[in-house]
Amino acid sequence: MIERLEELKLQLVYLLTGEFILSLFVLFFFERWLLLVLSVFGVLNFVLLVAIIIVLTRGVKERMLHLTRVVGSNVKHALDIGRVGFLSFDDQYIVDYTSEFFDDFNFEWLGQRVTSIHPQIGQILSGEVNQLSIELEDVNYEIKRVNNTLFFKDISDLSLIQKQYLDNSVVIGYIHFDNYEESTQYQEEHTIANIDSGIRQPVIEWAKKNGMFLRRVKADRFLVVLNEKIFKKILDERFEILNQIRESATQLDLAISLSMAFAKGTTDFDELEELANQALELAQNRGGDQVAIKHVGKQTQYFGGTLVSNEKRNKVKVRVMAQSIKELIVKSSNIIIVGHKEMDFDCMGSALAMSRICSTLQKQSSIVTSGGIEKMMKAAFDLHAEHLQGRHTFVSETQAMNALSDNTLVIMLDHHLAEHSNGEHIINKAKHICVIDHHRRGKDFTFDPTLVYIESWSSSVVELMSELMQYMGIRNFMSSIESTIMLTGMIVDTNRFRLKTSSRTYEAAAYLRLIGAEPGDADSFLKETYDEFELKTNVLHHAQYLDNGIVIVPYDDQLLARPVMSMVADQLLGISDVEASFVIAKVSDNSVAISARSRGKFNVQFVLEKLGGGGHYTAAAVQKDNMSVKELAQLCVEEIHRYIESGGNI
Repeated sequence: MIERLEELKLQLVYLLTGEFILSLFVLFFFERWLLLVLSVFGVLNFVLLVAIIIVLTRGVKERMLHLTRVVGSNVKHALDIGRVGFLSFDDQYIVDYTSEFFDDFNFEWLGQRVTSIHPQIGQILSGEVNQLSIELEDVNYEIKRVNNTLFFKDISDLSLIQKQYLDNSVVIGYIHFDNYEESTQYQEEHTIANIDSGIRQPVIEWAKKNGMFLRRVKADRFLVVLNEKIFKKILDERFEILNQIRESATQLDLAISLSMAFAKGTTDFDELEELANQALELAQNRGGDQVAIKHVGKQTQYFGGTLVSNEKRNKVKVRVMAQSIKELIVKSSNIIIVGHKEMDFDCMGSALAMSRICSTLQKQSSIVTSGGIEKMMKAAFDLHAEHLQGRHTFVSETQAMNALSDNTLVIMLDHHLAEHSNGEHIINKAKHICVIDHHRRGKDFTFDPTLVYIESWSSSVVELMSELMQYMGIRNFMSSIESTIMLTGMIVDTNRFRLKTSSRTYEAAAYLRLIGAEPGDADSFLKETYDEFELKTNVLHHAQYLDNGIVIVPYDDQLLARPVMSMVADQLLGISDVEASFVIAKVSDNSVAISARSRGKFNVQFVLEKLGGGGHYTAAAVQKDNMSVKELAQLCVEEIHRYIESGGNI
C-alpha cells in the first residue's frame, strides 16, 4: 500500500509538471486557447483524483479483507479484552496498517520498516523463532507472526506474576560454624558466652535484617529459610557475613569461620533439604569459610574460601575412619586400589601402604598403574622394582576389570573424581567404593561412594594414611623402601615442609621415620639431572611479573613434563614478594596445562577451578585440550585479575 502511494505521488508530480510546462507554452504561443487547455486539465485532474480515491479505497478494503481472514470478522472485541494488537506489512517489510490497540501509544510505525520497531523482531521475520518477547515503553509484549501480520499481546501482568513467583521461590540453607566445638569444648561458661556474642549473634542479626527465618538445629549449625529475592540480595552483597565472622574470630583469637550452603530450584522440600546437606558437605570438604550453592539442574557454585583450611580433624574421627575402612576391607572379597593418572610419590606411597594393610588383613589386593607414573616416581620404582613387585601386585585397568566382582572394594587414593582416575571404568562399574583424598572437592560424585574420607587441610594422602595405619592395630608391615616413598610424597606435597604443614604433618613424618623411612634416600629420589636443571633455567627466563606478587610463566619452546612445571612454580615462591606462580606449557601435542603454587595468601585453586581444574589453596593444576599456551595464559591472567578485583572473595 505504501509503495503504491509513493508511485502515485511520483506520477502526480510528473503530470502537474507537464501541465505547467504545457500551460506556459500555450500562454506564449496560443494565448487564445489557454482557457480551453486549462479547462481540459481541470477535468482530467478531477477524473484522476476520483480514480486515485477509488484505487486507495479498494486497496484498504482488500487489506481489511485479508486481516479479516487472518483474525476473523468478529474478534475485535475479544482482541481488546485480551489486550492484543496487530500490524501488517508488505513484501518489503514496510508497515502499512496498525490496529486501534496502538492508538494510545506514541508509536509512529506506518511507513517504517518492521525491524525499526525493535531489533529482535528480525528473528521472528527470518523464522529463527516462532514467538518473541520484547519490551516497548515499559510494556512487555509477546509477538507472533501469521503471514504478513504481527500480533502483539500485552503480557506485562503475566511477567509481573512470573517475577513475583520467582522472587518468592523457597530457598533452604544451612549455616555452620567451622571449628566451633573444638574452640569451645574446654572453655569456661563466660568465655563461651563471649564467643557466642561475637560469633553467633552477628549471624542472627544478619538473618533478621534480611528477613530470613533462622532456627538453631545444633550448637554449631543453623537452618535458614528464605526466598529467591532475599537470596539475590545477599548474593549481590557477596555474603558479607563471611568477612564479618572472620574478623570477629580474629579479634577473639579463634579459628572459627562460616560454612554456608543453599539449595534452590525446586518446590520439593525434601529434595531441597537433601541438596542443602550435600552443599554443606562440599563447602566443608573444601576447607570451610565459604558458600556452596546447589541449583537443581545446574553446577554447584562457590563463593568465599579466602582462608587456608584449618585443621578440623580430631583423633576420634581418625580412629572411627580407621575402623570403618578396616571393616570394609575385611568384608570384601578383594581390593582394587586406584590412583590418579601419572601417579606421583604421594599417590604411589599411599597405594603401597593400603596394599600392605590389605595383605596384613589377609585380603588380596592389586594396584592399578595403567594411567602412568610420574617421571621421578618411575625412576624410584624402577630402582626398587624387584622389592616392590615382590610385595605388591601391580595390574593394568583391564586386568583389574577382570577381577572386579559385586563384593570387590575399590579404594580411590589422592583423587575423588572418576575422570582423573587411572581406573575410571572400574569406578563406573564398582558397587563398593572408598575415597581417601586431601584435595578440595569441586564437583559432585558421579558414583555412589560407600565411604568418603576427604580432609582438604591435610598436607597429603600419605599424612592421612600414616594416621590411619596407627589406629588399625597393625605393626611391622611396611618396609624401609615403602616408608621412604611415603615420606617423599609428603616432602613433595609440602614443598619440603614449607607449605600446608601442621603439627599433625610433623607427627606423621616422625611416624614414618620411626617405621624405617630414610630422609637421605627420599632426598636422592628428588635430585634432578643437569639437563633438568638447564631446562628449568630456560623456563624461568619466560617469567612475567604481574601486580600483587603474581608471576606467570608461559613457556612454548617445547613440551614440559608436569614435575618440571611444578618444580619451576615452587622455585618461584622462593623469590621475595612473590605470592603465587603459574607455569603454563604444553604437556603433549594437543594439551596445555597450568601448574600453580601459592604461599597461602592467594587461592590458586579458586582461580584454576574457574578454568576447569582444581587442587588445594596453595597448589592447583588444570589441563586444556586443543588450546595454545598463549590462549590459556590469557584466560589465566583474566581469572587472576577477576580474583584480585573481587578482593579474593569470588
